[in-house]
Amino acid sequence: MTPDAHAPAGTRRYLGIFAVQVLLTGAAIGIAMIPGHPHAIFIALIAIMITNAAWVALNFMHLRWETRGLRRMVGIPLVFLAVYAIALTLEAAWRHLQ
Repeated sequence: MTPDAHAPAGTRRYLGIFAVQVLLTGAAIGIAMIPGHPHAIFIALIAIMITNAAWVALNFMHLRWETRGLRRMVGIPLVFLAVYAIALTLEAAWRHLQ
């Protein structure tokens, strides 16, 4: 790896990261305020949460600049965790509907 492989943290990069975080937070607040089907709103908020968590992991845990193997080692369990969370949510919704 070159010395630039772990890209230095510049002000411009962190302002861009901050802007994305503000957009994701604004989208979550906006979606939460929309009157409508509560289940669809809940699913949209979960999707934004997962996107936000991935964005934080890529940038603040510096996974974006790591090797492919390390990214997979972190990413694959997170995918299983997300699938498990969705399965538990669907099961709870199913029990609530009965």
